Amino acid sequence: MLFDIRPKKCRRDLYDFDMWFDRLSSYLNQPLVIVRGLCRTGKTSLILTVLEETRTPYILFDLREGFRSRRELYRVLASGLSSFIKRIGKRRVLDYLVGLLKSIDGVSISGFSMSFNWRKGHSIDYRGF
Repeated sequence: MLFDIRPKKCRRDLYDFDMWFDRLSSYLNQPLVIVRGLCRTGKTSLILTVLEETRTPYILFDLREGFRSRRELYRVLASGLSSFIKRIGKRRVLDYLVGLLKSIDGVSISGFSMSFNWRKGHSIDYRGF
């Protein structure tokens, strides 16, 4: 895989990046990390390898080709989400979404409000119609 031009995802395929691997791994809990450098020097491979090796869930949106329409943007977004679901597993994604929804107590938009009660046997309350 050393001479394959596609981005690497395994540390053994990443050549001479040990210092950068360790440094990027230490920054994973930061709110924003910027990896910069010249074209074709291994930035994407470094990022993907760190995320894979540390088992950090991620969604990759490859915007290098750009997009000229909403359809192309939606295609890129769908591709990133689909590969995330395949990699993580549908069950884990569904469990995460259910947990996320259970943390929402309600929604209010321009005078219309909706409150949720996730306990078994309870319903959703709609107001503002």
